[in-house]
Amino acid sequence: MAKYKPNKDKKSHVKKIQDYEDSGFGKYKESTGGGHPFEAGNSNTRTTQENGKLRQSENAGKTNQPRDNQGHFTYKSVNGQSIDPKYGPSRGKTVNPLLTGGDGTIKIEDVEQQFGSQSGSYWDKYKDKWHTSGGKVVTQGLQTKISAQEIWNLAKKKYDTVKGEFEGESENWQTKTGKKSTAEKAAIEKVQATGQQQNPIDVHTGAIETKGGLKAKMQEFAKAKKEPEQPKVEEKVQEQGQSYVSEEDKQSWGSGKYNMGQKKKALERAKQELGDEYDPMLWEDDAFLEEFIDSNPDILA
Repeated sequence: MAKYKPNKDKKSHVKKIQDYEDSGFGKYKESTGGGHPFEAGNSNTRTTQENGKLRQSENAGKTNQPRDNQGHFTYKSVNGQSIDPKYGPSRGKTVNPLLTGGDGTIKIEDVEQQFGSQSGSYWDKYKDKWHTSGGKVVTQGLQTKISAQEIWNLAKKKYDTVKGEFEGESENWQTKTGKKSTAEKAAIEKVQATGQQQNPIDVHTGAIETKGGLKAKMQEFAKAKKEPEQPKVEEKVQEQGQSYVSEEDKQSWGSGKYNMGQKKKALERAKQELGDEYDPMLWEDDAFLEEFIDSNPDILA
């Protein structure tokens, strides 16, 4: 097999929102928008049909608005158009249909709630497709890029018709330097095999690798130790992840609540999650590590 050579022309390229699978970019049907609204508090001022005719007569096709697959008016960006500055910025509260295969009914607030709790139908469906702040991709240039913001917020911004992308989309991504995580290494291997951009997948959540989850807990804990001391965890924590334990690993460690095997596992997980942010002066201090395990027993899962 020939050695993989990164595409130099795409060394810094990250797939654009409009290029997402089944985005339908540029193919959404449009209908007349604009016109006078109904009188305040009186929805019977004109029928919907009459209001549509008024819009057509007053706007002469200048304010055609795209509709999603369900027939609802949606963002002009789905067809590569920019919102009129006098009406911007966008007040949209739904996820851009470019990210959903044409469905314009998904509320951003619902997505944010589910991605925050890492549960729910939207999380299950889109966790390995939509990046959040800190989300990573590996490009064809074999570089790891980190996002500055959530994709659903980026996709509701003004569409830049000159650059052919959403406002700030190119500047959203920063190149990561330093030690690569296990997920990043796996994504690089996939890029080498397919020649296509990959999303590093977190082995614990099945989602695009981010700075959230356990890593965020570690960073928060290292910044300010919790007071008062957390209560001891249940004894079953000591049994997690030990299908085979050597005699050495069975030896008591620290205050005696945990053994050497669990200490090793916690340190390995800390190094994996934190990468080049791992500080041995903190995490290899027995009291510090034991206190973190007490308050975050999932590090041993």
